[in-house]
Amino acid sequence: MNTQDKIIYLQKRFNIDEETAHRKVDIMSRYSALMADSAIDVISLAKRIKPLVRVNPNGDICYFGGPDGNPGSELYWSNQVDIIEASFNYAPVPIALDSFGLRKVLEITTYHRSSCRPFPNPTAEEVLRQMPEDLSNRVVGFEIYIPYDKIAESYDEILKLNRFQTIFYAGKLPAHIAQQTIIAGGKLY
Repeated sequence: MNTQDKIIYLQKRFNIDEETAHRKVDIMSRYSALMADSAIDVISLAKRIKPLVRVNPNGDICYFGGPDGNPGSELYWSNQVDIIEASFNYAPVPIALDSFGLRKVLEITTYHRSSCRPFPNPTAEEVLRQMPEDLSNRVVGFEIYIPYDKIAESYDEILKLNRFQTIFYAGKLPAHIAQQTIIAGGKLY
């Protein structure tokens, strides 16, 4: 199916205008291309760029609101999980409050597969593949969140993807975090 056919299909199937259908096709095309791009060395990136989780003063993970919506929260490095098959954000085990001094470099919207609408399953692989290439040597970590005012629209029924805000951070990667073994597709690296 060519691009125009996809646009027409989406217009009819979901009763949306041409511009919206075109945007959806563009997003899905870019997402699919990035997920299939063998030139992106995800293992190498995962060794240098680690997931972070935001924890509120009660010790709960902040999935919504990000830094601005969670005053008093702190960033923690997340426990290592399979970067391809497991979500770093699903019941993460925060470790090592060594994230002091991290500086926000960039915030972008990223898209993530979901096994079920209310339970988004973002993986580190998806984040790293969508990260702008020029950041790869400047950042050491990332966090994702859903803005409070975007919760209702975080899942895109047409794309079958969840939409998150992803913040990339520069700073110092603690040695014990940098030395973590990478798990990808069940293999250790």
